[in-house]
Order: sequence, then C-alpha cells, then structure tokens
Amino acid sequence: MIELLRRTAARAAERPAVVDDDRVVSYAGLVAAAEAFAANLRKHDVGRFGVLSYDAADVVAILAGASLAGAEACLYPPLDTGDQLAEYADRFGHDLVITDHDLDTTLTVVQPADWFATGDAGAAEPPERRPHLVLTTGTTGVPRGIRHDWSRLLRGLGDSDAATERWLLAYGLHQFGGLQVLLHVFGAGATLVAPAPRRPREGLAAMRRHGVTHASATPTYWRFLLAEMRSDGGPVPALQQLTLGGEAVPPDLLDTLSATFPGARISQIYAASEFGSSGSVRDNRNGLPVSVLDRPDDADIQMKIVDGELWLMTGSSSWAASPTSSTSVASRFTRPSSRNG
Repeated sequence: MIELLRRTAARAAERPAVVDDDRVVSYAGLVAAAEAFAANLRKHDVGRFGVLSYDAADVVAILAGASLAGAEACLYPPLDTGDQLAEYADRFGHDLVITDHDLDTTLTVVQPADWFATGDAGAAEPPERRPHLVLTTGTTGVPRGIRHDWSRLLRGLGDSDAATERWLLAYGLHQFGGLQVLLHVFGAGATLVAPAPRRPREGLAAMRRHGVTHASATPTYWRFLLAEMRSDGGPVPALQQLTLGGEAVPPDLLDTLSATFPGARISQIYAASEFGSSGSVRDNRNGLPVSVLDRPDDADIQMKIVDGELWLMTGSSSWAASPTSSTSVASRFTRPSSRNG
C-alpha cells in the first residue's frame, strides 16, 4: 500500500487522496502519516494489531504504515462496547488496538492521531514479508481471519495515473470489497470519496456533492440508491463506471442501471476474503461466463465445479470449495453462447 501512495505523491503531492464531508487529505499527507505510523510500530516492536476506525483517511494511513513496517493489521467490523473489542482482540491475539472510539477496555489503546504526528519517519523501504489479516463477513458464522500478504494484494496493479477519477467508498473498510476499492483507487492515483455513514442515502449525496465518477457496491446497495434517486427526484450523478460485487446480480438490476446511467460502463466482480478477486465481466449479463472454468494451469486463480459447488485454487494451494453457496454460484454462471464462449 505504501508504494502506491508514494508513487502518486512523487508525481502530484497535493492531489486529493481521500475526500469526505469534513476534510480533504492529499497523497503527501497520507504518506507523511503512514511513515510516522510505521516508525512508531517499529519503535514499539508491534508485530500485529487491531484497528477500529471508520475514518477512511486514517485507515489508509494505518494500512500503509503497517505495510511499511511489516506489521500485520486487522480492521475490525463496527463494535459498540469494550467487551466486543476485547473479544476480537483476544480471538486474533492483539495486545494493541488503534482506535478513535472511546470504549471502556483494559486493552492497550492508541489514538491514530498520536502516532501520525510523532515518529522518526525517514524513507524506509518495506520488508519482504508484509502480512495483512482480512476478516470474513461472518454470514456463515463467526468472522474468521484470512492472512494475505501485500505483495500478492498488489500483484497485477499497473502504473496508471487517473487523476480525474473519483471513486465512491460504499463498502466497509473491514470488508474485502473495501480493500479492493482502496487498491484500485490508489493504484490508479485517483481520489477516494468516503461518506459517513456508508449508506446509499449518504452515498448518493456524496456522488452529487463531490463529483463521483466511479462507484463500486453490492447489488443491494445499488437497489437502495436507485430508490433514493426516485424518492428525492434530484439529478442523476454523472457516473462513468459502475461496479457490482459481493452478491449474485439480478438481470433486472443490470437493465435498470443501464437505463439510469446510459453513459456508464458496468462491471461485475467475483471475489471473496479467502482468495481475493477471481474475475470480472462487462457484458451486461448476470453471472460469469463459463470460460472462467478453462483457465490455463499457470493462472493465478483456477476454478472448477464439483457436484454443484464452485471450487477454486490460488497459486500453489490445493483445491477448496468456495465459501459461496452452490445456489448462488449457479446464478453467477451463464450458459455458453456466441458472446460468452
């Protein structure tokens, strides 16, 4: 993550990196905060820690700092009590939690601002091993921790410069979908627009107020956003790109989005916390084409169907059943045709 921020900061230090209703943080500002945070992680010999914050700029600086220090960060979902915080910290072996929430806890807690403002920053380079812990959604039980490495998460990101793109953050940053948006935005040197809370009503307002050009969200989010638009009768945001993921996409929703945003490209992404992004399509048809089952042996992610279940294999790992149910898997795939192969 730190490489992405540094790359754009070297080109355009004051370019807006994160925008919300209260402040604008530049790429240079994020780099300075991340480097100071990394220095404090090294100073206090922190190997892993938890994070509870809804402030997008702070979270980005924390993740970038962790990647620079080689410390394993884990973003927690929304929590309301100190007992909940202690439960997550105990489950994942965290003695330290970075949070701006005032919760009653005996854990060691650090305010993000305290470690952003102090620290012998320097121009350190990230280590070879840079773990990052992503939590599953918990839809099939208690959230589990999936260990990734920043080197793999950054794989495939090109060196582009999309200064005019403004991406809406509609996912929680503790979700893999939110992490995907961060990687894409900062890999392209674009701007992240992060309303709070991250509900469709606030998202629609942010689209209009901050000139959002690109947005990624679940089909459910898009349905509610369309309902908000019909309700308030306001202007249609001038989106150039719509992305859907996290759920099976109904054909009628694709038709409605195409009619509402006629000038926008529409993409569907299939991904999960366990294995990351596995593919995308832009043909305005629900589901993935069957051609994804015919990937070469050296593909980063391979797929096959076994007894109605989607199985995946990443890198040198073994075949494993996707966490997605076989019912929703079936709805994601389309039959062979002249368009889909």
